[in-house]
Amino acid sequence: MFEALKNDAVGIAILREWLGAAGVPVPIEDATRRSRVCLQCPENQVPRWWESAKGKVARAIRRHLEIKNRIEMRVEEEEQLGICLVCRCCLPLKIHVPIRHVEAHTDPDAWDKFPSFCWIRHEANKA
Repeated sequence: MFEALKNDAVGIAILREWLGAAGVPVPIEDATRRSRVCLQCPENQVPRWWESAKGKVARAIRRHLEIKNRIEMRVEEEEQLGICLVCRCCLPLKIHVPIRHVEAHTDPDAWDKFPSFCWIRHEANKA
């Protein structure tokens, strides 16, 4: 399914916006490991505000989630992932994003606010 999406111009643009220039997610094993960290984190807020919200950010998140679901990119217990209270990111999307793209879009003030066990801090070597 992922390969078929690469031939869709709109799909490619959405993948690049979400996953970075290469438009390639991390391996599912990495996303699963990341998800397990988030599931244990008190910064994981389960209510999904983007489901009912309006506006540019909510529309972008819904568009990215549509693509993610279309290519069947899921991890166990994904329904328990919400948003990160530190960076305000949609965790069902973020766990699939290459760390360099995460780093490029993380507010410098957020780094010290991520819990010490956070996968983002560890993968970016900011632990």
